[in-house]
Amino acid sequence: MKNAAVIYNPEVNGESVEVDLDEFAHEKILGMRWDPKHDMFDFKVKINFSPKYKNVRKGENITKSQIESSVPTSLTPRMVLSQVASVYDPLGLATPYTLAAKVLMRKLCIENNTNDKTLTNSRWDYAMSAESRIEWMDFFKELFDIEQLKFHRCLKPNNAVGDPMLVIFSDGSKLAYGTCAYVRWGTDHSGI
Repeated sequence: MKNAAVIYNPEVNGESVEVDLDEFAHEKILGMRWDPKHDMFDFKVKINFSPKYKNVRKGENITKSQIESSVPTSLTPRMVLSQVASVYDPLGLATPYTLAAKVLMRKLCIENNTNDKTLTNSRWDYAMSAESRIEWMDFFKELFDIEQLKFHRCLKPNNAVGDPMLVIFSDGSKLAYGTCAYVRWGTDHSGI
């Protein structure tokens, strides 16, 4: 069976158009990858410590197995912040990973902050301690785990009945706070 979708476009003579989804491997949408064939979102991790030329990295992205050999021995806060900032997650699906990076970044700032409350330019470029470097290398290895996450674009169950209910809750600690919102439907099997 051919993998195709029929899309109705009223601006094209009011006719439906068949689109072959096999043509599209992955499309980048909202900073994530969309697999139109399976209608799922996923992430692709790109870690690259090579120098930039005109805001573009010159070298290849590294893989999980290359972390030990490719992370610079003189790892700086500027380098790790650049890698953390490259993870764009507007939907918050990778928050368990991005939050860990923010906590590590805060720890790094506090660890090397002596008198003033801000990082000056020179402090962004110092080599961090060996302990901090190990923590960041562990983080970068774990970051590749988000490539295993896959989310259906539409989360509504096929057997949903009635109106959806929006549920929101939040919590916090000394390190961070978070909120969560989800939609809940009843199903025709009297389930939730």
